[in-house]
Amino acid sequence: MTLPVDVSVDRYSVSCLPKDHPLAAIYTLYVVYRRNLDGWVVTDGVANLDRAGNRLWPSVSGPAERARYTFASEVEALEVARGCAAVMTVEGRSVADVVVGWTVPGAHAVGGDA
Repeated sequence: MTLPVDVSVDRYSVSCLPKDHPLAAIYTLYVVYRRNLDGWVVTDGVANLDRAGNRLWPSVSGPAERARYTFASEVEALEVARGCAAVMTVEGRSVADVVVGWTVPGAHAVGGDA
């Protein structure tokens, strides 16, 4: 007997850093479908982000707040994630600061005087 198999995409990774960059995991956002919210969220792995990049911890949010951080479509959530990824700052270092000077193996340095 062959059982039906459901395949769905319910998580995307969004980053301005190459996957092989040593800090890529820290500067990556995720667009995730949340069945309990019947919508998509943009998350840094800890908190959800709204359109302006404001963070909200799901455990301390009420229904009205969760609505600000939930998107009806993955297209909308991916657009928000792209905008937030481009201006991410972690511990005072922007993603642009991290990219400058980083060299892909076999390539020239990005930015700086290299």
